[in-house]
Amino acid sequence: MAGIVNSETTMMQCRNCRAACDKQANFCSRCGLRLKGTGTEAVPAIPTTPHPKSYRSWWRRSVVIVGMVIVALLLLNGSFLAVVSIRDTTSAHGKATTRVSPGGEAWFYDLHGHSDGFALHLSGLPLLPTDTVYVGWLLNGHRPDQVLTTGVLTRNSDGSSNFLSEQSTTFNTTQQDLRLLFTQVLVTREHSGIPLQHPQGQPIVSGSITQGAVNALLPLFVSTPYTPGKIALLAGLRMQLDELVRWVSNLRDSRHTQDLSGMRADLLRIIYIIEGKSGTYVRALHVLSLPNIQNEGDGFGLLSSTSPCQLQQSCGYLDALRLTLQSLANAHYIASSTLQSLLIMLDTMRQLTQQIQQQVIALLPHLTLNSATNRAINGLTTLSSALQQGRDLDGDGRIDFVPGEAAAAQFFAYVQYIGTIPLSPAM
Repeated sequence: MAGIVNSETTMMQCRNCRAACDKQANFCSRCGLRLKGTGTEAVPAIPTTPHPKSYRSWWRRSVVIVGMVIVALLLLNGSFLAVVSIRDTTSAHGKATTRVSPGGEAWFYDLHGHSDGFALHLSGLPLLPTDTVYVGWLLNGHRPDQVLTTGVLTRNSDGSSNFLSEQSTTFNTTQQDLRLLFTQVLVTREHSGIPLQHPQGQPIVSGSITQGAVNALLPLFVSTPYTPGKIALLAGLRMQLDELVRWVSNLRDSRHTQDLSGMRADLLRIIYIIEGKSGTYVRALHVLSLPNIQNEGDGFGLLSSTSPCQLQQSCGYLDALRLTLQSLANAHYIASSTLQSLLIMLDTMRQLTQQIQQQVIALLPHLTLNSATNRAINGLTTLSSALQQGRDLDGDGRIDFVPGEAAAAQFFAYVQYIGTIPLSPAM
C-alpha cells in the first residue's frame, strides 16, 4: 500500500549494557559493543538523557529504548533504512561506476508520551556547493501554512544524513502531535543564510503517507472519539500500566508499614486497573462502591470483560490493540511478519496480566502479615517488572521477540515504525 513501509526490524539486547539494539546493525548504540562475533568495535554513540527512576513515569524507559533503537538505525549509514536506486554507468575511461540516487525514510515516534518526535535518515546525497545546504521539511497536504523544518541537515562523508528531533533544541518546541498534522516529507537544497520558513530551493527527495493510512493509524497514536475514553490506544495502555505499577509499589509500602487495610485497598485497585469497571471480580467485590478506588485507572482495564469482545463495548486495551493491528494488516498497512511479532508481545503481556490478576485474587481472602503474604507481594513485583520491561527467560543475556520474553517496553519501541514514510528522488 502506497505510503507505508514495514521496516522489518529485528532487535536484540546488548550483553554489556542490556540496551535494545537492531540486530542487523551488529553493534550497540549505547556502549559500542559488537553484538555478534568476537571483540568489540567502537562506534560514535549518541548520548541519551538519563531517565527518571520514579515508578510513576516508568514508561519513559520505553522512550529511552525507542531513542536507542532509532539511533542504532540512523547509525547504519544506509545498510538498513536507505531507499536507494543504484545504476551502473560507464565513465570516460570505459570502467563501470556506480551512481547512487538519493533516498531515505522518515517516521514519527513518541518523545514525550505522544508522536512529537521525528526521525529522518537520508542516503546518496551528492556534494553541494559551499553556498547551499540541505534542509528537511514536514508539510501538511491540506494546509499549506502548516510547515515545520528540521533546519540545516549535515551531510556525512558517505552521502548520508541523520536527524533525530530529541537532539534538536529548536525543532517542535511546542511538542505538538506531528503524526496528526503532517503527511508529507520533503528535503530541498537551499541557499545558505536565508530564513527557513518555506521550501524554496530544488527538491531532492520527497515522500508522503496516504490519508487512508493516516486514518487507519489514528487509534494507535492519536486521541480520537472512537477509542476508549477518547485516548489513543498506546497512550491509554501506557497510563494503565503506570497505574498498575504504582499500586503494586504502594502495596509493598503498605506491607512494610503493616497496614492491612491499605494492602486490601491496593489489591482492589489493581483488580480495577486490570479488569476495568465491567470486570467479573470488580462486580463481585463491589469495587465500584468504594469511593477511594473507583477513580483509579480509566475504567476500561487491560483485559477484556468478555470474550470475544466488542471493540468499543467490552474490550480491554490489550484486545483493542490486537484487533486494531489485525485490521491494519488486513488493509496491508503492516506486513504479516510485523503483525506476528507485535501479537507475540501482546500475548505475553496478556499472560503476565492474567497471572497478576490470579495472584491478587488468591491473596485477598488470606491477607495477613505473614511470610506467605510477603512471598506473594514479591511475586507481584516480579510479574509487574516483567510486564514493564520484558524478561530474559532463556538466560542468553537478551530479551527476544519470542513468547514470554518481550513485553511492554519492547512493544512500545517496535510499534513506532508502523507508518514509516519512504523517501525517493523528487521529480
